[in-house]
Amino acid sequence: GRGGDASFSPSDIAAARICQQCEIPWGTAAARKTEIIVDAANVACRAGESRREADVQGIVSVYTHWTSRGFPVKVFVSDRHAQRSRANRPTATKSGMSINLDETFKLLPEAAIVTVPAQNYDDSYMIQHALNVDGLIVSNDMYRDWSSKTGNPGYAESWAKSHLITY
Repeated sequence: GRGGDASFSPSDIAAARICQQCEIPWGTAAARKTEIIVDAANVACRAGESRREADVQGIVSVYTHWTSRGFPVKVFVSDRHAQRSRANRPTATKSGMSINLDETFKLLPEAAIVTVPAQNYDDSYMIQHALNVDGLIVSNDMYRDWSSKTGNPGYAESWAKSHLITY
């Protein structure tokens, strides 16, 4: 693995570790049809938390982890965090972390990225997509705010717990 290779930076090592704990021991080809949905902002913020700056390499690590195992992957990126049209200036998360996910568009295939309009709630897009395809979401967000807004919060919370891959 990359973790012991001295030629990689500390951020590369942290990004490579992002998905080490989310291994699913599915051996059948049918199981590998399950789509993996990546919460890009959540993963990038976790990968760069030591520097208080989101690290796109965390997203790349998760994408590589799952595609190399044969899973289809969609990465959800909010235009709010992709400043392509705003002079490449980072925004800040609620906790004050600097976030700019522009590099995602250079490092991953265009077909793997789903952009969400900046004024919309990206969690809703990811969750609706996961519901539509019976996919799994890679995120440390427990989606409690979404659960509480649904008509059946108990079901929503149970669904979220069974469809999340935390790391």
